Amino acid sequence: MSLQSPFVQQWTEFIADTWRESPYHLVIEAGLFMFIIYLLTRRSYDPRREQKRTKKEEDELIAEWEPEPLAPPGQALRQPLVVESATDAHITCNGKEFLNFASTNFLGLANHDDVKAICKATITKYGVGSCGPRGFYGTIDVHLHLEEQLAQFFDVEEAIIYSDAIACISSVIPCFAKRGDLIICDEGVHFGIQQGINLSRSNVLYYKHNDMVDLKRTLDYVREKDRKNPSRKLNRRFIVTEGIFQYHGDLTPIDLIVQYKNEYKYRLILDDSMAFGVLGATGRGTPEHFKVPIKEVEMYCVGMDNSLATSGGFCVGTREVTESQRLSGAGYCFSASAPPFASATGQTTLKLIETESKRLTTVRNNALLARKQLSTIPEVVVVGGHVPSPIIHLRLQSTALSSQQQENIIDAVVKKLEQNQIAAYRQDFIPGERNPPRPSLRVCISANHTEDDLQKLLSNLKSAFASALGDRSEEKNTPAHSTGREKSSRRKE
Repeated sequence: MSLQSPFVQQWTEFIADTWRESPYHLVIEAGLFMFIIYLLTRRSYDPRREQKRTKKEEDELIAEWEPEPLAPPGQALRQPLVVESATDAHITCNGKEFLNFASTNFLGLANHDDVKAICKATITKYGVGSCGPRGFYGTIDVHLHLEEQLAQFFDVEEAIIYSDAIACISSVIPCFAKRGDLIICDEGVHFGIQQGINLSRSNVLYYKHNDMVDLKRTLDYVREKDRKNPSRKLNRRFIVTEGIFQYHGDLTPIDLIVQYKNEYKYRLILDDSMAFGVLGATGRGTPEHFKVPIKEVEMYCVGMDNSLATSGGFCVGTREVTESQRLSGAGYCFSASAPPFASATGQTTLKLIETESKRLTTVRNNALLARKQLSTIPEVVVVGGHVPSPIIHLRLQSTALSSQQQENIIDAVVKKLEQNQIAAYRQDFIPGERNPPRPSLRVCISANHTEDDLQKLLSNLKSAFASALGDRSEEKNTPAHSTGREKSSRRKE
C-alpha cells in the first residue's frame, strides 16, 4: 500500500488529531495494542516441556520439606474435663465432684426442677428436633409463644429468635449494615460480632476498648469528613458494642453511648448476652441498669445460653426490625429452627427471672464479693474493677512476659485448680481473631455459689498463682551455663 494512498493519509490525520485533542488517550491505546501483540506472540505454557527431576532430586526435596504445624507452635492440646452431671454450682467431672466456676449459668437455672419438668413434657409432645428452617415448616407454636413472651417482657413491638446464640448477632449486623455503610465498633468485641461486621462488608472504624473519649473522637472525625465533603453520599451508620464484654468482663456505659448516637444520628446494635438476667432491677440488662429505655436501642440482641439456661438467641425491637430479619437474617432463614424443648425452656426461665427475683440480687452480690476478694491476689489484675459483672477475667500484672509465657502460667494455674477439684477456664481465641486481649483466667459467678465457695476459690487461686509464678521465677534464675549445657546436649542429639 502506497504511503500516499487516501487510507494512509486519513489514518495519519486521525492519529495527529487524536494526539492534539487527547494525547493520554492515544498513549493508552497504543500501550494496549502493544500488549495484545505481546500476548499473541508469547510462547504458550506447556507443562510437558518442564524439565523432569531425577529420583535423587525428588528424594532430596522431600527430605528437606517440613510441613506447617496444624496448631500454632507452643500450644499443647489440653485435655478437657468431661462433665457427667447437670450444670450447677457443683458438677461431676471424670467421676469427681468439682466446684464449677467455668459455666455461664449465671442465675443457676440450668438444673431447676421447673426447667427439667418442662423439657420432659415438651420432648414427649414434639420430640427433640424441628428439622427445618423457620420459613420451611420449621416454625412450631412454642417458637411463636417465646417470641410473644419476649416482646411483652421488654415492652416492645416484636421479638425474633435464632437457634444459635452466635448466629444471632452475626446475622443481625449484616441484615442492616451493607456495603458502603459505616460501623463504629469497640475493638474489644467478641468473635461473633467480628464475623457479623466482616459479613456486612461495611466500612468500619474501631475505637479503643470501652474508651468513651476515643468514641467521641471517632464520631467527631466522621462529622468533620462530612463537613469537608458535603456532596458525600448518605449512608446508614451504626455503633456496635456489648453490654458486658465477653472477653473482658467490664461494663460499657450505655447511657453515654445512647447520648452520642442520638447526638450524631447513629443507630445502636447492642449484644447484651452477658448482662441480660443479671443487670437491672428486673434483669432486663444493661439498658435497665443505666435507666435507658429499651426503645433507645434499635437492635437489642441476647444469647440465651447464659442466664436463660437454654440454646439460641433473640433480638427485640420494632416490627420493621424483626420483619427485616425474617427476610434477610442468614441465621434465621437458613438454619434449622430451635428445638422445641429449647424454646419451651426459654419461656420457663423467663418466667423464673420475673418470679424469683432474689436470684438476680444474689448473683450481683456474689459478683461484687468475688471481685473484691480476687483483687487481693498478688501480681494479678481483676479486669473491670468493682462492677456487678458475673464474668471475671484475671490477668497477670506484669506486661513484660510474652503472650506464650502468660498462657503457660495461667495453664499451670488451671491445672492446679483442677487438682483441687475446681473448674475454671483460660480464655481461648481463634487464630484469625482481630485484636485478641492478653491471656486471662476466666471465672464465672453463679447465684448458686455460696460465700464458702467463693472463699475456697480465693484460697486456691492464691496458692495456684503463687506456685505458678514461683516456678517461673526459678526458671528465670536458672544459671546460664546449665542452660548452655542443655542446648549443647540437644544439638548432639
